[in-house]
Formats: sequence, structure tokens, C-alpha cells
Amino acid sequence: MQFAEHWNAHRSPPFEQVQDVMLHVTFDEETRPLLEVMLERLDALRRDVGAAYRLSSGVAYEEADHARADFIELFGTDLEMTPPLVVNEQEAYAAGPPCPSCGWGDAFDVASSSRLVIDESRLHAGVAGGPAPPPGGWDVVHLPNGDRLVSGRLAAVLAENRVEGYELHEVIDAATGTVSPRLFRLTAAKAVLSPCADHTVVEGPGFCPTCGTALGALEGDFHVRADWIGADEVISRHPRRGAMLYVSRRVLGLLEAASLSGMHRGGVLMVCRH
Repeated sequence: MQFAEHWNAHRSPPFEQVQDVMLHVTFDEETRPLLEVMLERLDALRRDVGAAYRLSSGVAYEEADHARADFIELFGTDLEMTPPLVVNEQEAYAAGPPCPSCGWGDAFDVASSSRLVIDESRLHAGVAGGPAPPPGGWDVVHLPNGDRLVSGRLAAVLAENRVEGYELHEVIDAATGTVSPRLFRLTAAKAVLSPCADHTVVEGPGFCPTCGTALGALEGDFHVRADWIGADEVISRHPRRGAMLYVSRRVLGLLEAASLSGMHRGGVLMVCRH
């Protein structure tokens, strides 16, 4: 954290805290020369204190990409970290060991070991530099480990349209100490960790079959075999099935037609048939 604070005070682009134990910094073509400086310093931190980092390339997806995709990543709204959304965060989340296959571990790997206690008033809080939530509060927000906390309105859209492949988990309303009637943790029924090798091009080692971490660079789209997912319209690319959550194009259309708040489109998945 001290390194990130020093970097932000003297350099750009800045680090952004996206989870309690994870920082993120994005370089574009203009700032690419600084990437080499950053990597040298991160390598030194890794040698000296065991710091872990992962370098990945990203794609800026456009409307045309989402229009042709079979599945689109469902992002929520990132709330400010204080006051905490999950009141029992310290007790509820347990960090697991690094992946036994590739050695990677990050905030997404932190599993919830007990039922989450949610401060529901946080769903009515604005986001720095962004719009205010509607009167009913945000419908999709990110939890500290990358899972999605969703509203009963979103859950109703899934149920009314007979969407398959998802699970809803109860959470506790901190104000009453009872099960919340309006909020749920959303996960997929299945996780797909590695893409179809016949239709996906990866430069380098590929994807870890145990945790799904990208060990190489994805060239083009991530393809999933149709027989892997069946009729499911909600899938995850993370072994816990909560982070990296994707919904079918049909489901995304239903959610957007319902004017649900806090949703954002992310990456894409393509389905291949053999």
C-alpha cells in the first residue's frame, strides 16, 4: 500500500483500490513507457516482501461486440469502501491458500464463510463522480470479493422469465438482524474456467484449469462449448461461481428493459457447438 501511495503522489496513471486487498492500475498506449518502470519496482517488491501481481491485457468492448456476443459480463456498481457494505466483513470472508496449480490468489478467491450481514442503507448512497441511485437504491453492486449483490427486482426478472443456471443466497439485513426480503447474493450454477481449445486462441500458457487465471494473453474471444453449459443463461469464469459473472444476451436484454440500476456491461463470451 505504501508503494501505491508513493506512486500516486509522484506518477500517473494512479493505483485504484478495487477490493480491500487488491489494487488496480491501467496503462494505455500513451502511458505504456511507464509500465516498464512499474514492473521493475513490482519485481523488486516481489523479491523483497513477496508481493504478488498479475499483468493482463484488456479490450475496450463496444456496442457491436455486445450485439454479437452470446454472453456478456454483468458488472455492478462499486460503492465507497467506508462505511462498509458488509457489516461482518472481517468474520464473513476467509482468505484461502493460493491456487495449488498456478500459485495465484487475489481478492476474488476470498470465500464467504458465513451469511453476509448487509447495511442496506449503503444501497442508497451515491458514487464519487457518478450518478445518484434511484429512489429504490442500486439493483446490482459489487461485494468485497467480486460477487454481485442484487435486488429483489432483479431476482424477479430472472424468475418471471424462467432463466436457468443461477442461484440466490440469502443475506441478513443489519438493521433488523433478519433475512433481507429485498437483497440476495447472486451466483452461477456452473463455472467454466478454461475456454474451448478448438476455437480460442491464447498466446502463452493458456488458462489455469484449477482457478481459471489467464496465464497467457487471450487473442480474440473466449469460447465456451454449448454442451458445457446446456440451457444455463448465467455462468461464471471463477471457481467460486460468484465473480466474473456472465449472462446471456437475452437475459441482459430483459434486465436492461426492466430499467434496473447499477448495471454495466463488461467482457464477452462466445458459445461454440461441436
